[in-house]
Amino acid sequence: MTALPVIAPVGVVPQARASAESTRAPADQMWVSVHRPTQVSVIVTIGGEVDMLTAPRLSELVTCRLRAAVSVVVIDLSEVTFLGVAGVRVLHQAYLLARQSAVQLFIVTGDSRCAARALRICGMEHLLSRPR
Repeated sequence: MTALPVIAPVGVVPQARASAESTRAPADQMWVSVHRPTQVSVIVTIGGEVDMLTAPRLSELVTCRLRAAVSVVVIDLSEVTFLGVAGVRVLHQAYLLARQSAVQLFIVTGDSRCAARALRICGMEHLLSRPR
């Protein structure tokens, strides 16, 4: 009798509880890193491809962070290599939830021209945080 393989979500690495979580995947898949520099702030760094397959996971993660006891959430897209419409929709929903929850939301694209371009093409560049 052969043993059945253990099936786990792609890119998920079990780890001990810490102030930072990270799931790294191959370059063509989405990975997420969550860091809590203070009690009231969270930085969510996203890399790889955000498309219709990965957007639901991103939506769940971002929604959880926006509903946590924080006042500032930063979504860093600087490592994103592809941002599809499903990903833009997740960011727009995060923006609406943040406004409703009185959470300051900052979305930054850094060096990711594809993320900035996708937001601009979809008419969502108002979601991007501006340097002050």
